[in-house]
Amino acid sequence: MTTAPSPDDVVVGEAQQAVEEESGSPVWGILGIVLLGMAAWLVLMPLAVRVIVSRRRRSRDLRIVDTWNATLRTLTLAGVPMSASDTPVEAARRAASQTGIDRHELAELAAAATRVIYAEQPLDDVTAQRCSTIGAHVLDSAREILPWSRRLQARIDPRLARTLTVG
Repeated sequence: MTTAPSPDDVVVGEAQQAVEEESGSPVWGILGIVLLGMAAWLVLMPLAVRVIVSRRRRSRDLRIVDTWNATLRTLTLAGVPMSASDTPVEAARRAASQTGIDRHELAELAAAATRVIYAEQPLDDVTAQRCSTIGAHVLDSAREILPWSRRLQARIDPRLARTLTVG
């Protein structure tokens, strides 16, 4: 003999069926978590690289050389051919002629880097501050000429992000 289901059993069964229909596949939840993780990586990884690199304690003279080297790396990634045998002044001339970056700023930064590398005497405070300001502007200008694919790649790959960072 079969008994009819009680009204409570019918309500519970209908509620369970409604929950199963609304929840859908767990793939969407996993996909959402993966996309959220990727978005966090794209935003936070470059910031983390900059913070880690900036914590290195370097003398102001070495920071100018680091700025010059980061500028050269960025220009190379942007397609400006650089030779290992070029002096900073020669590299600045080549970069200025092939890009829209201000040649006076590039030349001033290159001259300061040359003086720090070869003269072995520290720069005075005013020159060091000026070079730091110019270096930041030149590096920003060099980053602007990077193709969008390199910019995106720098957001994904920590090695490339480190290459484009001073330090």
